[in-house]
Amino acid sequence: MQVSEFNALVQKYCDFVDFVTIYVMEAHPSDSLWPDNDDFDVKNHAVLEERLEAARTLEDVGLSGRLLVDSMQDLCSVLYGAVPERLLIAQKGIITYIGDMGPMGYSIEAVDQRLSKLKN
Repeated sequence: MQVSEFNALVQKYCDFVDFVTIYVMEAHPSDSLWPDNDDFDVKNHAVLEERLEAARTLEDVGLSGRLLVDSMQDLCSVLYGAVPERLLIAQKGIITYIGDMGPMGYSIEAVDQRLSKLKN
C-alpha cells in the first residue's frame, strides 16, 4: 500500500467520501515460505487478537480513514479477492468499481479519476 498517496486521496475527497481500509490476512507473513516485509515482523494470524495487533501497524504508519479488520474466516478476502490489496468504490451499498489486485494492479490514480467524475 502506498500510504502517502492514499492519504492524499483521503484528504482530497474527505468531504465527499467515507474511506475505509479493511486489514485482511497478511500476504507475506514473516513465518511463511516467502516473507516479504523488512519493516515489520508480522506472523500468520492464528487468532483475531494477533490480526488486530498487526492491523495497528497501519495506524502506526499514519494511514488515514477508518480501519476495520477482516474476520479470521477471511470473509472480505474471499468475497473481494483482496489479498494482498484491492481498491473498491461502493455507492449506497453497491460496488461500482473494483480495481485490480495489488500491488501491481493497485491504482490510486484510477480511484482518483472515478471519484472526480462522481463528485462533479
